[in-house]
Amino acid sequence: AKLRALARLKQPNTKVTLDPGQGVASADFSNGLEGDAATYSIRDYVLAQVLRRWTVDLAKVKDRPLVIALRVTMKRDGSIALSEIVEQARAKTDAYYRDIAIGARNAVLLSSPIGLPPGDYPKEMHFVLKLDTRAVLR
Repeated sequence: AKLRALARLKQPNTKVTLDPGQGVASADFSNGLEGDAATYSIRDYVLAQVLRRWTVDLAKVKDRPLVIALRVTMKRDGSIALSEIVEQARAKTDAYYRDIAIGARNAVLLSSPIGLPPGDYPKEMHFVLKLDTRAVLR
């Protein structure tokens, strides 16, 4: 009887939809349960997967933490179409920043395709992803 009852259980509807004109930053995902406080933006899903691939020299970063801003274009299927450093001028003049920023950009590219929850997404999503070296230290 317990097995039959378990067999009839269904996964809750967790479909994510974006209304026209809604940016990626305002797209939230939750398990659909009323009163559930855990919501995540698409950017959070991308960031979590990129941080796993981002390697930095911890000895360098410990004394001089940085936040790297990257302009990202992601397709509906989670593949990364573009990842570029926002502060190009600083990357040209500051070798330390350039090394960390190139590593962050490469981590975004290596993370492609990003695993996204089921849902309806626009053909392309554009957003700025901020990677903090202190997150790597944790």
